[in-house]
Amino acid sequence: LESIHPDHLNQAYEQFVQQVSQQLHGNLLETYQSLADRKLGLSPKDVALRSFKNALLPYLYRNDEATGAQLFYKHFTESSNMTDRLATLTRLSKASTPEYEKAIAAFRDEWKDDALVLNKVFMVTAVSKAENAFAKIKERYESPDFDKTNPNNIYALVYYFAQHNWARFHSTDGETYDWFAKLTMEVDSRNPQVASRLGSCFNNWK
Repeated sequence: LESIHPDHLNQAYEQFVQQVSQQLHGNLLETYQSLADRKLGLSPKDVALRSFKNALLPYLYRNDEATGAQLFYKHFTESSNMTDRLATLTRLSKASTPEYEKAIAAFRDEWKDDALVLNKVFMVTAVSKAENAFAKIKERYESPDFDKTNPNNIYALVYYFAQHNWARFHSTDGETYDWFAKLTMEVDSRNPQVASRLGSCFNNWK
C-alpha cells in the first residue's frame, strides 16, 4: 500500500475479532470456563494453559461487552495470581466500563507503594482501546504517582502507548502526535537517551 490508514487497519482487525468471537463463542466460553475452574500451578504445562486461557479473553469480551465486563471483573476479583489479574485488567481496559474503573482503582490502591507493579498500571492504561483512552493517558501522566523523571514510568506509559496502541496513537486528528512530540522534547531536556527511544516509535510504522 502506498498510503497506510491506521483507522482502516484497526476497523478490519476489530471486525475480524468480532466475527471469530460470534462464530465460536460457545466453544471459547466452554474452554475458558473449564480452565478457570482448574487450579493451575507453576509447571510449564500449567503456565501454558494459563496463557491460553487469558488469550481467549478478547474474543469472549467482543461477543458481548456488557456480559464480558461482568465476567472479567468477577475473574479479576477472584484471581489469586498477578498474571490472571493483569490479563483481565488489560481486557477490561478495552472499553471504559464501570467494571474497568473499579478494577484499575482497586489494583492501583493495592500496589501504590510498589513501583514495579505500579508500572503495570501505567502499561494497562497505555494499551486501552476505549474511546477516552488518550484522555486517561494524559490524566495518568499528570497524576501524583507518575514520576516524569523516572525512565521506567515514561517507558511504561508513553513509550508503550506509542509502540503498542496504534489504534489510538495514530489518531487522524493529529492530537496524539502533537502531545507526543512536545512531551519528547520535554524529556529530551532532561534525558536525551530516553527521548531518543521515544522517537524510535516512528521507525517501524510502515
